[in-house]
Amino acid sequence: MKGWQKIIGDIASWLLVIGGIGYALYGYTPGKTITTTTTTPQVKQVQQDQQTAAETVKNVEGIVSNAEATSSDTAGKNSAVKVITTQPVKQTSTVTQQPAGSTAPASAPVQEKKQDTVTVSVKTPDGYLIAPRSVEINDQTKAADVLKLVCQEAGIKLETTGSGATLYTKGIGGWREFDKGPYSGWSYRINGVKGDRSSGVKDVNPGDTLEWNYVVDYREDK
Repeated sequence: MKGWQKIIGDIASWLLVIGGIGYALYGYTPGKTITTTTTTPQVKQVQQDQQTAAETVKNVEGIVSNAEATSSDTAGKNSAVKVITTQPVKQTSTVTQQPAGSTAPASAPVQEKKQDTVTVSVKTPDGYLIAPRSVEINDQTKAADVLKLVCQEAGIKLETTGSGATLYTKGIGGWREFDKGPYSGWSYRINGVKGDRSSGVKDVNPGDTLEWNYVVDYREDK
């Protein structure tokens, strides 16, 4: 507002100067009406100047009044402004720590199912036709099945007759019954015990040891 006060002060000074000039020239005093029967051009000019100055002062006062009102209104509005502040969102996280010196429990290793097997061999008086080897079995495997499988794997010819309870082994790898005499032929043992029935119906169990032997005299094979 100091700027407006300076302007008003300058205008007031200007009016005083005009009034002084009028008084010096024509004996005119501001605020008094010049009464004369003849109006000279100089007097008219002074009157116009005085009127212009008065209007200017009035206009300036109006501008100042409007400025003050605007300033007051703006201040009121600003005071009514609601300031909204937001707090930053605080993020949290949970970290689970293992106690010092402890280790996470290891998952149990997957154990593969152990395959059931038996050990089988085929032997003649001259030595092994098939050296001891492992053969996989299941709960339906018979002794004759084990012999058939190892002969196929070894590429050895197997000769049999009958099936099931009547199955009989006649020859293995060229070694046939009666080739070494009237009592020669093939017999089998399971865990050292001579078979008591046809190998076509004899069950085998995991871990068993099967042996096929060519004997010259079955009467001595006890």
